Amino acid sequence: MQNTTINSSKADISVIIPVYNCRFLPEAIDSVLAQTVLPSEIIVVDDGSDPAVRLSDRHRNHVKVFYQKNSGQGTARNNGVYHSKCDLIAFLDSDDIWHPRKIEEQLNAMLKNPELSCVSCRNILIDNEGKYTGVGPGNFSDSTSQISRIEFLRFSPLAILVPSMIMMMKSAFLKTPGFEKQFPVVEDLVFFDSLLKEFPVIIVEKPLLLRRMHGNNLTFKYRKMLNCYLKWINNRLEEECDKSLLIELTSLVYKINALSAYFLHKDADSRIMMKKSFKLFPELKTLFLFFLTVCGSNLGSIFRKIKREFSAGEPQKIMMRFNS
Repeated sequence: MQNTTINSSKADISVIIPVYNCRFLPEAIDSVLAQTVLPSEIIVVDDGSDPAVRLSDRHRNHVKVFYQKNSGQGTARNNGVYHSKCDLIAFLDSDDIWHPRKIEEQLNAMLKNPELSCVSCRNILIDNEGKYTGVGPGNFSDSTSQISRIEFLRFSPLAILVPSMIMMMKSAFLKTPGFEKQFPVVEDLVFFDSLLKEFPVIIVEKPLLLRRMHGNNLTFKYRKMLNCYLKWINNRLEEECDKSLLIELTSLVYKINALSAYFLHKDADSRIMMKKSFKLFPELKTLFLFFLTVCGSNLGSIFRKIKREFSAGEPQKIMMRFNS
């Protein structure tokens, strides 16, 4: 980071955007080009889209595009790092949007902590239309905090860390296995677990990311997601983590995937998974959610519709309130 100064209009950062058949890519690129501190390069890795990615005139001079056969987001991110030329890297999913000061805020955090290899942020959730649906885990403030590996494992199903949040030293990335293809869907969680074993991760407690949740998210491929989570827990965590932590984590995995099924109106699957969650780790909240699944997903759709109607413009208001 020797050549990176917060006073410069451009920083030694490679932004890596994996994409597969995503109509939101132009918005993602625009959010990078709107940064108060611009990256040195923007790399889009097309993971076999059909049709292949073709940039608009306004993006063509700012973005490098690399093509690969469909191999998954993790492989696309790894290839993006391979092609990058900067000391710092930042990932952005093609359906997500950065706040204009994301790079600036995270660079500030790294400059204040020269030993730091990775910095994250908080996020706001939006839907297909860009409307507010909620916030990710954590609190919003002007402070920073450090996340431990145990905290990450306990709350990983809540997306406490996702690639679009982070900026990190490329040298630190290269000391990890990268995004491992043998853990599809949860390769980002496996990556962060490997990273946290070796390096501290600081979180800027500001909502610097709009994270889009929609029906094409891998999050909603709940059967595959559940199986991959359980594979990770059984193959990587079982021998090295406390049993009580694994029970709590497994319970949360069932709960989150039950909510995904509920969102997709798969009520029977939702009830089965929520019941398993409660049996593993009994909580009043889980019991309430189980009864909600018994009532059926149509009730949940009504609540979501009301929430959307009363929160128009809320994502931008929240981001500006904490990033003014």
